[in-house]
Amino acid sequence: MLDEAFKKALEEKWLNRDDTFWGITGGDDFGCTFADGSPFRCTGYAREIKRRTPGTEVWGFYGEDNPRATAWNGERPLSGGHDFAVINDRWIVDPWVHDVEGVGPGVYDLCDPHPANIAAVEKFYGERACWQKEGS
Repeated sequence: MLDEAFKKALEEKWLNRDDTFWGITGGDDFGCTFADGSPFRCTGYAREIKRRTPGTEVWGFYGEDNPRATAWNGERPLSGGHDFAVINDRWIVDPWVHDVEGVGPGVYDLCDPHPANIAAVEKFYGERACWQKEGS
């Protein structure tokens, strides 16, 4: 029950937020930037979560290197790549998936053994062995 409450708290804190919350400025979507200068992309969201939340790392993958990540508008593999925040090496928090693409819940528990959770994580993020931590 504690895990579900924490997941709900993450959803309430990070999902369905407006540009003011994120510090996004600069016009239409792809001309916008975050306060740190990151462009309006998945990486900017992940970096902003890291900036505000201790214990957070930015992880990502290149679609060509992670063909099991297939839940992106039917692209197989995902063209380009995708970055996301991981809090305490357990919680994926990904406003890009939820708020921008509208294709997933946006918060995933990497320790949840339920088969539906495991399948959802794999669908969006592929194999964890294919992920790279920003800065490493």
